[in-house]
Amino acid sequence: MDEAKILIIDDEQGPRESLRMILKTSYQVLMADGAMAGLQLAREARPDMAFVDIKMPEMDGTEVLRRLKEIDPDIEVALITAYAAVDTAQQAVRHGAIDYITKPFAVQEILTVAERGLQRRGESKKHRVLLQQLQPAAQALSWQLSALDDSPDGSDQQEIFQNLAEAHSSIETQLSKIARLNAIGEIAAEVAHDVSNFLT
Repeated sequence: MDEAKILIIDDEQGPRESLRMILKTSYQVLMADGAMAGLQLAREARPDMAFVDIKMPEMDGTEVLRRLKEIDPDIEVALITAYAAVDTAQQAVRHGAIDYITKPFAVQEILTVAERGLQRRGESKKHRVLLQQLQPAAQALSWQLSALDDSPDGSDQQEIFQNLAEAHSSIETQLSKIARLNAIGEIAAEVAHDVSNFLT
């Protein structure tokens, strides 16, 4: 299996190097010294995950998060923040960040966030494949239901209509479940982080 790639975007050398030292034994680490350089590197290297400083001169971390998701919807992003910016980081989690980490870094926290982010990326890619497979079937069923609804009544047609309706309902239910998984994961990540902070 290819080594996972993690991108670090931070305009300060100290935090960049600290994260690199923590992550380099398990992952391929890429580094950028600013937002624009990080976005360009993301386009070229297609990292699996990114750690992004929330306060940078060119662009703040929440905007970098948004643009990274445009480049790759499945990329997982953790924000780096000082205590004064925790409220902003919590908002970012609600908009798709896997978590936020505070300075100074705790080694185990970094490794845990990286592992969880890469696991969620794998799940997101699987969900995307399932959605791509299910959506054409759901659309085809909708067309058949519409055609039957417009056709003359008949016992055979009524039975087919019922079967199609049940199949359509089942597919729509599965689509809804898959679509909710990422949102649930985001809420769970925030709750887990808050509980961890409370206990420590």
